[in-house]
Amino acid sequence: MLDKLLTALLSNPIGLLTAASPFLLNYYNASQEELARQRDIRESTQKGASAIAFEIAKNADLLTYYNKQAVYAIVFRGLSICTENPDLPFCGEENTSVIPVSDTDTSNFQKSREQFLAWNTNVIARHAQVARFFGGDEASRMFESILRQIYLLECMTDAAYFRRLDSRFFIEDNDDDGKGSKRYLIDLLEIDPEECPRLHALLSAEPDEANKNPNDFRNKYTPIFTNLITELTDFGRLMFSNIESVQLVGSA
Repeated sequence: MLDKLLTALLSNPIGLLTAASPFLLNYYNASQEELARQRDIRESTQKGASAIAFEIAKNADLLTYYNKQAVYAIVFRGLSICTENPDLPFCGEENTSVIPVSDTDTSNFQKSREQFLAWNTNVIARHAQVARFFGGDEASRMFESILRQIYLLECMTDAAYFRRLDSRFFIEDNDDDGKGSKRYLIDLLEIDPEECPRLHALLSAEPDEANKNPNDFRNKYTPIFTNLITELTDFGRLMFSNIESVQLVGSA
């Protein structure tokens, strides 16, 4: 009976097509629905990745800009907690800076602190989003290195502003030429080669000699700041490259 049915269908192509049409249509519809689902997932992932990439880039730009302005006001114009609280016990020395502290200096320092606060209060969420959208060891390692260096800059800025002279993070202006060895920073700031491989490699390449002015901001703050900018640029390039090529975790 089955043989006769197949023979009849094969001898009648139109009948065969008519019989198979519902199955073909269902298959086609299911395929289109799956493609649409994959497209929606990809677009949603791409939008989410773009949002976190722009958020990180914007916040990093604001943080590094205002922090640099604040540090320059501290080391060159004597901005400190003593500027507004000269009666504190440790504020005996008068500010001898040629250029006086301005309202802009004070404002930049406050904005720098606000940017550090905004960054620090969103670290876990931002780190989770980086892992979610960009995944992989490279992205995680780069982001962890950036977090560590931002922490170091914040510690240096606070130590200088609050006049913590005995802190290992204290920085000042010693009229140094900035050409002294920076190798001592590896031990002083506990820079781990696993956590900050690029920074550790750069400092390891420095001559192994004592620095005449280890607290000078050119020898302590500037190398960290400069390397951080480089790593932020590289990290931004990685994120946007993945977004453009849709090489994102969770994308179909």
